[in-house]
Amino acid sequence: MKTIYKCEICGKEFSDWEECSKHEKTCKEIHATGLRLAEQLNDTVKAADERGGCEVGICVGADDTIYRFIGAEYSAKERLVVLDVDTDDNLGRKRGGASNGNN
Repeated sequence: MKTIYKCEICGKEFSDWEECSKHEKTCKEIHATGLRLAEQLNDTVKAADERGGCEVGICVGADDTIYRFIGAEYSAKERLVVLDVDTDDNLGRKRGGASNGNN
């Protein structure tokens, strides 16, 4: 049985561990910004909840309904940071109230 090694970043498969390890190091460098952004978003949301009792919401769609932000992940294949929202747990509010001037 042949062992297959898979890059943890992009999912590319290799038959040789050294080749996979080399590729993965390069892959991490290429995708560092997206990986770091997703990690920072997740850390910020966690800190807001733990230290300040503050939730993070995302306004989605034309009706301005705010949904709870639950995390971010990076897709190396698409070179895209994907924001996950809980569409079953809308915060029951429309955009309005306090503002930082961006809405």
